[in-house]
Amino acid sequence: MQPWIEQELRTVRLADERLNSRYRVLLDRLSSKPTLSLPAACNGWAETQAAYRFFDNDRNTPEELLRPHYDATLERIRQYPVVLVPQDTTEFDLTRAREKVGGPLGDERHWGLHDHVALAVTPQRLALGVVHSFTWARDPDDFHKRDQARHKPIEAKESQRWLEGYRRACRVAAECPRTRIVCLSDSEGDIYEHLAAAAAIEGPTAEWVVRACQDRSLAGETGGKLWAQAASGPVLGALQIEVGARPARSHDGSKRRQARQARAATATVQSCRVTLQAPRRPDRKLADAAVNVVLVREVDPPPGETPIEWLLLTSLPADAFPEAGTVIEYYTCRWVVEVFFRVLKGGCTVEDLQLETVERFTNCLALYLIVA
Repeated sequence: MQPWIEQELRTVRLADERLNSRYRVLLDRLSSKPTLSLPAACNGWAETQAAYRFFDNDRNTPEELLRPHYDATLERIRQYPVVLVPQDTTEFDLTRAREKVGGPLGDERHWGLHDHVALAVTPQRLALGVVHSFTWARDPDDFHKRDQARHKPIEAKESQRWLEGYRRACRVAAECPRTRIVCLSDSEGDIYEHLAAAAAIEGPTAEWVVRACQDRSLAGETGGKLWAQAASGPVLGALQIEVGARPARSHDGSKRRQARQARAATATVQSCRVTLQAPRRPDRKLADAAVNVVLVREVDPPPGETPIEWLLLTSLPADAFPEAGTVIEYYTCRWVVEVFFRVLKGGCTVEDLQLETVERFTNCLALYLIVA
């Protein structure tokens, strides 16, 4: 057995010792041969049957299976002064000819599961481990009612996952008091409850950086809109950004899904502090939220290319160019979670698993999260 497995599962406490032993064996097999099917990774039919029984055991849950990995990840986090926690969602397409596992994905012809993950990484982009994973299937009966979601409280929406990911980052901050924890979210996480969450949490909180996608209204005497206020501030400096090539992924006009060429871009950096006006909610009254803003804009893009533009909202200081540069540098590390999903799907081939039920798949996925 590989030496790291004993250390990684040092705190494992499943329902009985036989399950603990089987867990170690399975993690050893899957990590040694991550691209192979479950039967091919196991040593013989008897071991394969034992693996299927392990994933089918109702005493095993993804939370319990990941608990020792969380413990080991916290130990690694405590070794660093700053740890970033990018969070994001991926989907697993489990469409099969003869079975339906999970719920509808983008349409009712494709079925599977969604997983929202928060991954701990250093500013040097070294992955330390998973600190949060929430897997769910959409209810087929609600698939055609998504336009009614705006009338639901945040707790009943899928977008609640961003708030839960940030809360998990805050728990990590409480358990690792000597490490600065910074939670990172892309524009899908631009949800007001997420931006205002820190004020409602008692005890230590994580810092955060969220890429804005909504031109929110501002509170106070100045009023106005977020983007205009950010663009009106002084230019703190300029930086070079390496822009990667990207093929077109949509024909709907979405800026983030259009093709672009690789280039070295020069971008200006501006910053300000604003107070966001709380939006109206049908079930509660929200308080206004003060945030720092960093605006990154490309200067003189090539002909035909859409200029790079990021508007980052953050709890971190951003008054001066070095501080704003740190916010930008941290946000660029968000891409590590995208690489993690690629490893999970391409390196561990989890979408090829044929485990027939959500419970078996999510138990098996817990082990592959550690492997990835």
